[in-house]
Amino acid sequence: MPIIMNQRIAIITLMIFVTAGAMLLARQWSELPTQDTKYAETDALGDKSIPKEYRLSDMQEVPANPTDLPSKYRFGSNTRIPKSENDQLLLSNYSQEEQTIIRTFYAGFGSTGLKGMHVFDNAFSFKNQEQLTWLAKNGYPLPDDILMAARMPTAELHMLAKQGGFKAKAMLLAREYQAPANSGSKMAASAQDEYAKYKELAAFREDVLSDGSPFAGYVWAAEHMNKPVSDGRAGVLAGYAFAATLGDTRADLLAGHFSKTHPGMNPVEALASYKIILSIASKNPKLANTSTLMKRQKFEMF
Repeated sequence: MPIIMNQRIAIITLMIFVTAGAMLLARQWSELPTQDTKYAETDALGDKSIPKEYRLSDMQEVPANPTDLPSKYRFGSNTRIPKSENDQLLLSNYSQEEQTIIRTFYAGFGSTGLKGMHVFDNAFSFKNQEQLTWLAKNGYPLPDDILMAARMPTAELHMLAKQGGFKAKAMLLAREYQAPANSGSKMAASAQDEYAKYKELAAFREDVLSDGSPFAGYVWAAEHMNKPVSDGRAGVLAGYAFAATLGDTRADLLAGHFSKTHPGMNPVEALASYKIILSIASKNPKLANTSTLMKRQKFEMF
């Protein structure tokens, strides 16, 4: 009974975060100095003074071909949205070794604890083409992206991240967060350049969180996944809440399972972590626009 109650509390807490999230973002944005017109907005499509990557028209990019990925979510030579009716069928097109790489990547962002063809078990689970298209158009790394990145040395992926690609930054951060401390997968860093590395990764994280992709919430969750309860593990729930705020309706399933399997987390700490996410995300004025957030297309589970 206590476990079930903890799970319910986690889901209720997540729902409260999602409901309050847009309002907190809007309030943060409204409190910025009015004389700063760098991000001023004058019409529904976004004023030209808004940086190009944050204009509403660019965030809602519609490729000429509906099967093409939005340009900002392309990685390497992968430009098309794959076709499949569920994630299991899509993965069956790959070798067992490749499937292991793909599944291991997504396992690093948590699980719902559910198993079977017709359930959502991780951050890449989908059960029809429309859901797959939603994931692809919202920046979730696709199997081909994951395999391409897995073949790259960390230094090469790092160079792509420095060139500005969302997926390169997200997958580099995931590699850093998921690799053991003594793993060669991490960016090599001597004592003297450890701080510089930290600053650069923090900048990548800010770019990912302010992009507008719900996958950013999973990246934040991965950062806190293996931390002890006393050192920020509740941030995992905050990451799931952010993904839900940006339209990923599956996130409450992952939050419920994580809370069930990791009891003892403090909801106050989760809320504090969520507020940090919002303060970073509010760099993007389109994430501070409550009406825009409410109109975002959501992942339809049914």
